[in-house]
Amino acid sequence: MLLKLWPQQTNVSFMSARLIGAVISSLLIASSVFFLATRGLNFGVDFAGGTVMELEQTDTITVEAVRSAMPLNADVNSAVGTDARSIVVVKYGEADASVLGDEFQALSPAEQAERATGATNELVTSTLKDALGITDEQILRNDSVGPKVSQELFRDGITALVAALVLMLIYIWFRFEWQFSVGAVAALAHDVIITLGVFAFLQMEFNLTTIAALLTIIGYSMNDTVVVFDRVREEKRKYKKMPDKEVINL
Repeated sequence: MLLKLWPQQTNVSFMSARLIGAVISSLLIASSVFFLATRGLNFGVDFAGGTVMELEQTDTITVEAVRSAMPLNADVNSAVGTDARSIVVVKYGEADASVLGDEFQALSPAEQAERATGATNELVTSTLKDALGITDEQILRNDSVGPKVSQELFRDGITALVAALVLMLIYIWFRFEWQFSVGAVAALAHDVIITLGVFAFLQMEFNLTTIAALLTIIGYSMNDTVVVFDRVREEKRKYKKMPDKEVINL
């Protein structure tokens, strides 16, 4: 006798739990909006600009030592690298012109804005090397993004998300009906908002990789939506006199 992991005949009343689902979804969306408004997103260097430096942690290269040696304000923390090694993560923005020396101050405002990120990175790198004896091999990562580039990346990322939602709306509208398209986009927005709320609540870094993840969520969510809508449309044609609530439960 074969073991049945799933019954052949199922009769799950999904619509009977629609109010519970609506309440839970509303609470999650409200919480997500609250955390987004109060805590905000923890933008990574891609969107906030500045520099992220990862150093191999040793007896001399510690969080306290790096923090005391930094020539400007920085966020210095310990972490575990991809290869399970302990690392020191340093995040900092652009230094004031007075810190970067007379030669930098002699530049025009436009040139200062263009070179500030690179000059700050050079200052921090040379200072840490002199103070702690850090070698190039111990600098595991040193990524810098200027303010102008970070703004462009953020704008392009948001544009990609909005464009994906609009194109999904148009696709569902043409393939099914406008009521289906509104429901599909509402479901997509629901998934995106809750995901952003989780990032705001946990203060996880929000960067270009996150944008790619959100687009992936939109893609998978739309795939499931199309499958369900296609089945509902098929059942509605088959059972024309049956109420919509019962058709959805089939």
